[in-house]
Amino acid sequence: MREFGASAALLSLARRLQLVEHIDRHLPKRGSGPSVGTYLLAAVLNRCLAPGSKASLARWFDSTVLTRLLPLRSRQLTSSASGTTCTASPSPLSPPSNATSSPP
Repeated sequence: MREFGASAALLSLARRLQLVEHIDRHLPKRGSGPSVGTYLLAAVLNRCLAPGSKASLARWFDSTVLTRLLPLRSRQLTSSASGTTCTASPSPLSPPSNATSSPP
């Protein structure tokens, strides 16, 4: 039996907000596999619906309707695969590299 309602509802909300597109605009894809936005969407949905470790993400994904609704395969959600998708991206909250650590 696959979980359906909560996954579909949150995915619908993420699509209305264009969450993947906003993320991908600022964090370009690296290597092959899903875009950063698609990977992070799966991770966010997991944290909302069944919080667990990154190692359990693929197993959870396979138990949901998301396997039919997202352009992902569970093997793309393993810890080793996520490293090629999300590596060394600058944080939008990080100060610029020329900023000083103490206030003026």
